[in-house]
Amino acid sequence: MSGASESGNTAGDNRHPEYYFPDGSAIFQINFQRVPGLLYKLHSSVLGSRSGVFNTLFSLPRGPDADPHIRDEGTSDSNPIKLSYIVSQYHFDHLLCYFYKGPTMHPKTDAFLVSVLSLSTFFEIDDGVAHAVQAFERKGPDFDAALQFELARYYRVDHWIKPAFERLMELPMTGLDMVLMDRLGQAGYFWLIKTKADIEKHRKQFTFDAPSIQNDPDCQMPAYCGAAWYREWSMKVPKLVHHPEIHISLVKVLKQLGNTEITGLCDACQKRTVTWIWGTGHVTAEQDYIDTAVAALMALQTDEPIRAAMRKEVVRSPTPVSSTTSISHPPSATIS
Repeated sequence: MSGASESGNTAGDNRHPEYYFPDGSAIFQINFQRVPGLLYKLHSSVLGSRSGVFNTLFSLPRGPDADPHIRDEGTSDSNPIKLSYIVSQYHFDHLLCYFYKGPTMHPKTDAFLVSVLSLSTFFEIDDGVAHAVQAFERKGPDFDAALQFELARYYRVDHWIKPAFERLMELPMTGLDMVLMDRLGQAGYFWLIKTKADIEKHRKQFTFDAPSIQNDPDCQMPAYCGAAWYREWSMKVPKLVHHPEIHISLVKVLKQLGNTEITGLCDACQKRTVTWIWGTGHVTAEQDYIDTAVAALMALQTDEPIRAAMRKEVVRSPTPVSSTTSISHPPSATIS
């Protein structure tokens, strides 16, 4: 399928140099931010087979009794199908690259994948969403945590919320700024700050004084073991936990204590004390705080607070709610 423009048409200068196919069957026009843009001549069979929105569009009745403008829409440069005002040429070109070129030709950049994810969500292109999600996930640790959380919010990639939030928790407080707040949204930023504050308070309380030694019943020198335990804790644990540059979880701290040979402390008392601390739940509380935040964010992600409020409203209201009431699709983010 060649992208060369048809000759002899005065509108040729307004045709896309690559995506105006002579054998195309539907002409579109970009109207980003209400400014008419380039014309595209595309194949309805390609778009309709991959997109729920385009499939519905091309299935509309266009019989002889239909309005001439609607019946002929998309058949000429003078009467193109005008795309939504939020669809930019930048994103649409990326989507068409995904449609018309093989996977080996697809750029692997974040910008390209954001375009595919954004418009695939907007136009209901399931394979496009799956492609972008899988490509991002293949980036592993190179997938920016803030971008992952941002995209999860915009495009309802629910299973990204937890891993993104956990990685955001690794950021130092000095790395939290207004730009990040805009990207995470008020709820995301609130839970990030609150969870960090809750964990920091817990870490200070936990390390302020050494947990009591749990002497083994067969220990021959319980007082010596107690002194050795207190000394080891007081001299090393606070420095590990409150290091200004290196973050270490309480779980790792306790594992390190359990595996360290402590002078003056018998193995039995050391093992018994470490096991007892595990049982208190103090060292796993950090993950508990994170899980609480993730649960709250997932509730927002799935609109549970809104649905709960609606259920309460239905109970209070004597007027039945119409089953035909629809909720408009949220606008797609234009991350470039």
